[in-house]
Amino acid sequence: MKGNWENNASFDSGKGQVQFSGNSKQSIFSGGDYFADVLFDNITLGSNDIELLDNMQIEGEAIFNNGIVNLNSFNLNFGDTASSVVSTDESFVNGIVTKTGQSAFVFPVGEVGEEDGVPYAVCGPVGIDAPSTPSNISAEYFFAKPPFNNWKEGMCDLEEMHNASGVEYWMLNSDGDHPDVTLYWLDGDRSGIIDASKLVVAHYDDDVNQDCWNNKGGSIVFADEVPVAVKSEIPFLSYSPITFGTITHINPLPVELIEFVAECDSDNSVKIEWITATEINNDYFVLERSFNTKDWIKIDKLAGAGNSNTSQVYNIEDNNINGTVYYRLLQVDYDGQNSYSKTIQTNCYNWNVEPRISVYPNPFNNLIKLNLYDFEEECANIEIVDLFGQVLINSEVNLQGNETSLDLFLGDLPPAVYILRVKTSSGFIIKRIEKL
Repeated sequence: MKGNWENNASFDSGKGQVQFSGNSKQSIFSGGDYFADVLFDNITLGSNDIELLDNMQIEGEAIFNNGIVNLNSFNLNFGDTASSVVSTDESFVNGIVTKTGQSAFVFPVGEVGEEDGVPYAVCGPVGIDAPSTPSNISAEYFFAKPPFNNWKEGMCDLEEMHNASGVEYWMLNSDGDHPDVTLYWLDGDRSGIIDASKLVVAHYDDDVNQDCWNNKGGSIVFADEVPVAVKSEIPFLSYSPITFGTITHINPLPVELIEFVAECDSDNSVKIEWITATEINNDYFVLERSFNTKDWIKIDKLAGAGNSNTSQVYNIEDNNINGTVYYRLLQVDYDGQNSYSKTIQTNCYNWNVEPRISVYPNPFNNLIKLNLYDFEEECANIEIVDLFGQVLINSEVNLQGNETSLDLFLGDLPPAVYILRVKTSSGFIIKRIEKL
């Protein structure tokens, strides 16, 4: 069908297949009745393709071909004998999917969002083995860094696992059994997967009262002789969060940049800065520019730090820019392996004055004086961020226009390097600070 599904009476699905194949937005109101087989094949451009207007129950096979299903805070539940077929970023469920019963299942989950003004739609299927007892198991996918340290200090045992993904993770919950899980990737470059044989399933838990990432083992799943997933081998006592882990640095999974920002000056010059927490076999960076996110050109090439356990700061200036411009980084290892960063953007107009900040003293002991110049009169957020991207301090301040002065007491922070970030409605400015 090409229109909306609105069941205000009674619907007997039998063994038939309902096809949602519209070329405009479709809505589904189940009216309390379940579906047998379903084909999602909506070809609307964008990610607002199909929406639920009440809870939806599927008892047969659901094929996700085209169209993203948005839940609108309702539930999409699969019955005991249900199954799903999902294999593309063009079609998945944006939200939590629940499976009831005692059979194996692949959750057709993904996430729709926007990063630095650039929209994305990413599919991240996750499978479970058949539970040993009837269970309600739910899964949700996040295209974001997990909410815990994914690098060395966050591992339970560095001899068992080098690092966890800094790109994506899954949240699973169960009211019964916790069967083995299978994590799928649709784009190895996006997920930072170079050598699948070194992958494992990483689970952040406190089963051993450590609050760290545990290695749950990994057997590689192949499709047409191509690796497509990794399956856990060590039993779970609990779920969430779960992501890819690697036993070697070869899979960067990628190590997340602490900061990657671009800001336009009054003379239409863009200052691009990025900061890395650690680097392994990093030969060089290539900065690329685009005005449409499709056609990219090389702007500059900067040598990397090779191997480094300390933060590194890189800067490039791009001149004579007008309008909205996009940037991305290509990071290349000594062996030629490479991966792209996220895409960032900024807008260049003929500004009369450029907002700026100053920090004194820097390095500091306990107190810093922050001066903010030539900002709009508005509310701003002042953040202190550590080198793992965690926001440690977040406070609001009313900017006074030409100049605003603040005293920030940071005596409770341990000695380390931090990022001071000033966020306003028009963007943000960062400053690297160090506490002695």
